[in-house]
Amino acid sequence: MIVLLIFGIIVIGSVVCILVSGSSFQRSVEDEISGLSRGAEQSVPKPIPAEKIESLPEPVRRYLGYAIPEGREPVRFVRMKETGEFRTEPGGKWMPLEAEQYFSAGVPGFIWHAKIRANSLFWIDVRDKYVGNQGNMLVKLLSTVPVADAMGPEIDVSSLHRYIGEMPWFPTTFLNEEHITWEPVDSSRARAIIADGENTATVEFSFDEAGRITLVTTDERYRTVGDRFFQDTWTGYYDDYQEIGGFRVPMQIAAEWNLPDGDFSYVRLRVTEIEYDVFSGY
Repeated sequence: MIVLLIFGIIVIGSVVCILVSGSSFQRSVEDEISGLSRGAEQSVPKPIPAEKIESLPEPVRRYLGYAIPEGREPVRFVRMKETGEFRTEPGGKWMPLEAEQYFSAGVPGFIWHAKIRANSLFWIDVRDKYVGNQGNMLVKLLSTVPVADAMGPEIDVSSLHRYIGEMPWFPTTFLNEEHITWEPVDSSRARAIIADGENTATVEFSFDEAGRITLVTTDERYRTVGDRFFQDTWTGYYDDYQEIGGFRVPMQIAAEWNLPDGDFSYVRLRVTEIEYDVFSGY
């Protein structure tokens, strides 16, 4: 009887610890989101003057005409919800996830908060962000036990790659001359360079005849393996374009690492909600 009582106390104590720690983690993320939204509300993206749009690569002009309605003001802040699945290694188990994501459009920045279900009992909380020229990925088991807290120059650059790779969700930012420059490749591809402070990231977008962006790729993004970083080719895919808030945006996105031993698809996301210039968290 005493053993059962002690066991019960331990279980209850563990549950309370998880609840308290999880609540603290949630408040911390909410504070970060509030800071990002306040900064976005105060900033005004600087679009390229109309006469300069004509000098952009032809597939980029085709995309802008497809994705952005005429006269649409630049977006400053984006909030969205996603569902999907994620895995950590080739051939590994796909784990379901639910996520919220927030973007600052005038000054590059994002916060992604996801809960990944390892099984019916265990979950992983992930907060990935790029704010103030710095990237950081924080991972906690059961919202409590630290698993990873990645930061540094490689994370900064990789986070900026993620940001530009997800800009088709808020396409007016492609006209932000302060941070984005374009280089032509051919009739269906163009190279985009994003600069933020000392960080730069270069990607290549592919466009179909209608103007949709179909994929993005780069060989400059860093992949984390343990405590080491490797620059490998990375590719993202866009699908199921729909009209949201006047924009035509992809509602499905998937990403993979293109490794010497084969492609490693690691995330598949479905957007369930997008809102523009609502300056708060959910």
